[in-house]
Amino acid sequence: MPRKIGKQEVCDRLLVYATDKLDPSAFLEDGTCRIKYTNFREAMMETDLISSEPTIRNKWNMLTASGIIIPTAGAQTSGAIDWGAL
Repeated sequence: MPRKIGKQEVCDRLLVYATDKLDPSAFLEDGTCRIKYTNFREAMMETDLISSEPTIRNKWNMLTASGIIIPTAGAQTSGAIDWGAL
């Protein structure tokens, strides 16, 4: 039976991925870092934390709704990570 993957576990994984794999030029002056949905998906699948596409999409939406990922205007598949909220 699948276990529930909590918000903190997703945030912890995203933090590790972002600091290890995202290009430093993606870090913005306001303390955020650009991220695309494909990067988020890779982060969740890399350690097999989440392997289901619907669950990955739900976690992206959860982090967007809570302000951890700030969506890019007009684009649902890219945004910026708010390090303070993470």
